[in-house]
Amino acid sequence: MRKFLFILCSVFLLTGCSDKTSESSITETVPESTTELQTEKVTTEMTTETTTEATISNVYEKQTYREVLENMYYDCKFLDWDYKNYNRDVPIDFAVYDIDSDGRDELLVTFDHRAIYVYDHNADGNLVKQLSGYIRSDFYENGAVRVYSAHNQTHSFKVSPFVMYKYNKETDSYDECGNVSGIDKDIVDRVNQQIEEVGGTEFFEYPAEYDTSSSGTVYYWINEAVEPLDVTEYNKYYAQFTENTDIIDIPFMELTEENIENVSE
Repeated sequence: MRKFLFILCSVFLLTGCSDKTSESSITETVPESTTELQTEKVTTEMTTETTTEATISNVYEKQTYREVLENMYYDCKFLDWDYKNYNRDVPIDFAVYDIDSDGRDELLVTFDHRAIYVYDHNADGNLVKQLSGYIRSDFYENGAVRVYSAHNQTHSFKVSPFVMYKYNKETDSYDECGNVSGIDKDIVDRVNQQIEEVGGTEFFEYPAEYDTSSSGTVYYWINEAVEPLDVTEYNKYYAQFTENTDIIDIPFMELTEENIENVSE
């Protein structure tokens, strides 16, 4: 029973960091922790109470990537929010790159070392936000994406919690493939020692039966129905999504006038 409660605790800790950002939540700040990527069409319905009609006409009409970047740089107008308190010193980088190998370039934007956004054009030429999440993300050559949580609230130092996604060519979007976290034996032992020192009686139990390699870490890949994994099983499962391809070195550049001018229409 204690083991079951502990596993549930780990699950709740992880899912607490992966709630979807609502369509109207990005208004004046970028959330500190955004672990779940989103696939959604950028439309005028995503406006907020602080968004004016002038902003709508500038932000949500059909735009080239260069127009998007110019709106960011000159007018502080972003696709998803009107960042009125934007400080010019806040670092913004961008890249125009075919990140999903579909033959078309996407626009990637990072904001203040905290968030990353990926935009594309749909068949009608309208802008679509394909991905958004914490800036610490790995894009693989086969279309898999690993997006880490901004904060590790699990019982593992060896496993930084993340959400795995895979590019879907048919829908031109990203499918969620599971939330991943871990639990370390040495951390469980340390927590139990602290509980004992204060006279507690309810102790955590390390799921040693799943640690068949005796690595000291058990992995949780929470999707349809996956049991806790030994490190060997985890590595095989992870490779199914990345197909052993390499992480892409995305050519980000600073949002400056000169760099914007070099972006083709």
